[in-house]
Amino acid sequence: MDAQQVFALLCIGFVLAAFDKKKEHFPLPLLLLAAGILCSFVPFFSNIEVTRDLIFDWFLPALLFVAAYQFPYRDLKKDAGLISTLATIGLLLTFILLGISLYILLSPFLEVSLVACLLIAAMLTPTDPVSVVTILKQTGPQEAADIVEGESLLNDGTSIVLFTLMSTMYFESQQFSINSFLIDFLLVTFSGAAIGLIIAFLANKWMHLIKDNEYHIFLSLLLAYISFYIAESLQVSGILATVAAGLFLSRHFHVNGDKEVKERLDGFWGIIELLMICLVFLLIGIAGGQQPYISYLYYILAGFLLMIAARYIVLALIMYLIPFWRHRFHFQDYLILGWGGMKGTISLALLLGLNAGGKNSEVIFTLTFGIVFLSIFIQSLTMYPITRKLKAQEQKKKESS
Repeated sequence: MDAQQVFALLCIGFVLAAFDKKKEHFPLPLLLLAAGILCSFVPFFSNIEVTRDLIFDWFLPALLFVAAYQFPYRDLKKDAGLISTLATIGLLLTFILLGISLYILLSPFLEVSLVACLLIAAMLTPTDPVSVVTILKQTGPQEAADIVEGESLLNDGTSIVLFTLMSTMYFESQQFSINSFLIDFLLVTFSGAAIGLIIAFLANKWMHLIKDNEYHIFLSLLLAYISFYIAESLQVSGILATVAAGLFLSRHFHVNGDKEVKERLDGFWGIIELLMICLVFLLIGIAGGQQPYISYLYYILAGFLLMIAARYIVLALIMYLIPFWRHRFHFQDYLILGWGGMKGTISLALLLGLNAGGKNSEVIFTLTFGIVFLSIFIQSLTMYPITRKLKAQEQKKKESS
């Protein structure tokens, strides 16, 4: 990807962002994704190669850092139990349920193994923080949006361990080991988070020695990427390291309340976030724009429905089996938590990291791309009408009572 192509994509992103006056009806990521699909048919963009390294190394550290940094510390503390449960146990249950369901659905018609279906499920289980932050936060309700956002920030470690395990089993025909999985999971997640917290702690101490606000901003940018690269070099979760660093910075401003520095950081990271979102969703559209979706259309639709069903079933098990959460949240919160679990950049970054020479790679690529695209299009388009109707019904109940 050369400089002219980058500039052209930024121009497209700017035009869409500037003229999108009804963001609640047509969220920006949705428009960018559609524009990216159209760009995939334009010869000027034909040589753009969207790889896992491009998404992971350049875009995700900044996007996840700003999402974590902007996430209110008090909300994370208040809902820590439910968020952590959904991001670990909930994700594992969804992975198992979705993988088995996909195998039952697809195996009679396509040459796919149970491991292949579990590999697809591993890529479809993580909720996407980029999509959630830019779509769900605009529509509410606020508490449900905060829970989905917090879950999406923390579930990446689980999903990456699942993906690594299932891709190894799929391509190298290795046997599943529960002990190996648990050790890898604990090592990747807790070590990654610990590295992020340590680096953020040191950066915070350094901030106190620097009086110039511009250097605070520079240091925050370094923090987002250094925490990611150091963790990845140690073969643990760079994503969780970046998220932990962002959450540490959020807590720092919550406790210390340095408004001037925070305002400057908010302005800087707001621009970075917009630039990154424009590029990443356009590139995702280009990467998946010419997959043979028509040949697998019915399987994509069925897989999308299974993904939604698995999400709601696991939510019901978690939220309604524990009395505290059952009494605290209403049915509309349950609906929003389920429908807000959109897929996006994390799922597609994992997909792009697959070995393209693998068996049945076309089936896995096309099904996963198609289901993620449907998730972004359908769930983002319907989120605002659903939340608006639920709010109207809630308002009628209050007036009648």
